[in-house]
Amino acid sequence: MVLLVIDTQKGITDDRLFEFEKLKKNIKELIALARENGTEVIFIQHDDGPGTGFSVGDEEFEIFDEFAPAKDEKIFIKTVNSALHPTVGLLDYLREKKETAIMTVGLQTNFCIDATIKSGFDNGFEMIVPEYTNSTFDNDYMSGEATYQYYNEMMWPGRFAKCIGMDEARNLLKEGAGLGVKGKTMKTLYLECNMGAAGDMITAALSEIVDDADASFAKLNALDIPGVTFTREKTVKYGITGTYVSVKVNGEEEDEYDAHHHHDHEHSHDHEHHHDHEHHHDHEHSHDHEHHHHRSLADIEHIVRGHMNLPESIQDEVMDVYKIIAEAESHVHGTTVSEIHFHEVGALDAIADITAACMLMDEIKPDEVVVSPVHVGCGEVKCAHGILPVPAPATAYILRDVPIYGGNIRGELCTPTGAALLKHFATRFGNMPIIRVKSIGYGIGKKDFGTLSAVRAMLGETN
Repeated sequence: MVLLVIDTQKGITDDRLFEFEKLKKNIKELIALARENGTEVIFIQHDDGPGTGFSVGDEEFEIFDEFAPAKDEKIFIKTVNSALHPTVGLLDYLREKKETAIMTVGLQTNFCIDATIKSGFDNGFEMIVPEYTNSTFDNDYMSGEATYQYYNEMMWPGRFAKCIGMDEARNLLKEGAGLGVKGKTMKTLYLECNMGAAGDMITAALSEIVDDADASFAKLNALDIPGVTFTREKTVKYGITGTYVSVKVNGEEEDEYDAHHHHDHEHSHDHEHHHDHEHHHDHEHSHDHEHHHHRSLADIEHIVRGHMNLPESIQDEVMDVYKIIAEAESHVHGTTVSEIHFHEVGALDAIADITAACMLMDEIKPDEVVVSPVHVGCGEVKCAHGILPVPAPATAYILRDVPIYGGNIRGELCTPTGAALLKHFATRFGNMPIIRVKSIGYGIGKKDFGTLSAVRAMLGETN
C-alpha cells in the first residue's frame, strides 16, 4: 500500500475548503504515520500550464508547507485530473512495485480525487479513502460540505473505494506497511466474462477449481430437486479444454428456443437461459403456456427451503439470487414479484443452476470476487413473446450499474441467471487485479459463435 497525497498545493490549500482544519490535521497525521511505519508517501502536483499562475515555478504551484515532501519522497506532476492517467507515470511506477492498494488524500474531492479513485478502481487497485482527508470549495451548484458528502458517503463507498474512519486508517498504516491492506493476502476469485455468462457456464468454471468436483456433483444430485439431474463432462473447444455442465429436468434440457424463461402472459419471463447462445443451457423458462404448469416465487422458495438438504446460509444465497431475477421480471412486465409465475421446467432449471453455483462458491469461499466487464452480445433474441433486443430486458435491468458492452457478436451472451449470479457474488467489477493465480477453470457454453465461448475462473491470492 502507498499513501498518495494529491494536489495539496499552496494555491488551493486554505480555509475556503470544507473542514479545512480537520483536513489539515488528518493529512499531517497520516503522512507522519506512513513515514514511521515504512509506507511510501507519494505526492502529486497539478500543472495548469505556463502563464496560469499554477505551474512549475509559481508560488501557488508549490506544495503546502505543512505537508512538505521529505527529501527522498517521489513527486509526480500531472496536467490532467487523474493522477493515474498514463501520461503521469505513476501507474507504471506502482505496477513495477506490484502495489495493490492506494490510500488517497488531498484535493479536490469532486475533481482530481474523484478522477484518481475511479481510474485506480478501473486499473485493479483497492482505493482507500480515510474520512476528512479530501475536501473542496463551495460552488454555484453545491456547497463544499454537500460535495464532500456526495462523494464520500454515496458515490465512492461500495463502488469505487473503501471509505474508512481515521482509526482504521491509522491501523492500516501501522499494520500494513508495504504489504497491501492489513498486510495479509486474500483469496480472490476473478471471473472473466469476455463471452458473457450463464448459470451453467459459471457452474462449470467453478467446478474446475474446487478440490473434488465429482464429490460436489454427487452432493448436487442428492439434493432432490424435483426431476433434476446434473452431469459434467470435459470438452475441447477451439483447442481449449474445459468443462460442460448439463442440467436436465425429467430427462430433458430446455430447448434454446424455449429458453426465455417464461411465465404466464401477465407474468414474467425474460428469464434466463438462452436463447441465442452458446452458453446457456438454454434453459429456463419456457413457454407453451397452455401445456405446462407454472410456479410462483413462493413455490420456488418452498422447494429451496422445504425439499433441498442445504445449509440455511446456502438456501438464503439461492433465494437472494432468484429474487434478483424475479424483481427484474416484475419491473420489465409492470407487475409485482408475487404475480410472477415461471414455467415449471424453466423454474427448476434456474433453481438447479443457481443452487450449483452457490454450493460451489461456498466450497471455494473466496474473500473477494472480482468480475470483468460483461460482454452481453448484440442483436435480437427470440422468445415466446416475440423478438427482444439483446441484452434481454430482464438482463439489462439486472446489470444496471455494472460495466457491460455489446461487441460484434450477434446473440444473447449473458442470460438473466448468469447476470443475477454475477451481480450477487461480485465484490466489485473491473479489470483483473494483480493476482498470483493458483488455479484456472473454463466453463464451456453450448453454442458456437466462431470463438471460444466460456467463462474463465481464476483463483489466487491478492494483497
